[in-house]
Amino acid sequence: MRKQGITAVVVLSVCTALTGILTLLGVLLLPAVLEGPATTAQESVSGIEYSSLPENKSILITGEKGEGILLNLNFEEIVTNIYIFEKDASERVLDTGYIIDYTMAVDNSFLLSFCDRMGGIELKHDGKTEKYLSAALANFVSSGLNEEKMLQICDSFFEKFSKSGLSSGDFMFIIENSETNLNYPICYDWIDYIPEMFCNCVYQ
Repeated sequence: MRKQGITAVVVLSVCTALTGILTLLGVLLLPAVLEGPATTAQESVSGIEYSSLPENKSILITGEKGEGILLNLNFEEIVTNIYIFEKDASERVLDTGYIIDYTMAVDNSFLLSFCDRMGGIELKHDGKTEKYLSAALANFVSSGLNEEKMLQICDSFFEKFSKSGLSSGDFMFIIENSETNLNYPICYDWIDYIPEMFCNCVYQ
């Protein structure tokens, strides 16, 4: 009988000790569980990790008569540097110092179709700001594209991009309707960044 009593005391003591240890562990670990993992230094305010930023790229877009624009997409600084060339774009781009990663050759029909796809653009003419769809834009560029007109058109398209962005369908349209070495996977990585990138356009 005495032996059974001693056994009971030992078992009770072990159980009490285990309970104490588990309680102590619970007190120590509970705050970490409730707080969750700490935010790393590589995470931005928007929740997108800096390490996931696309690489900076330069795109040369040329038109029917050698005119063109260079877009340098600087994802690190969230800015788009823009050069406009009224003629000889393929040659003059060398003076910018940028390495061209992608090229796009487009004609006026692409410009008009893309304008309609974006729901039109707004241009200033005779002191008034008016909405232009393909028919009106065709008349606007019919006499040729000088630097002033190119600047107006670029401004209007980029303002549109900053407000509505570019969808995966828009990028597919661009790739399928121009002569370009752009590919869908690289464009897909840009989609989330396009509005902010074109909010910050710097003409060089």
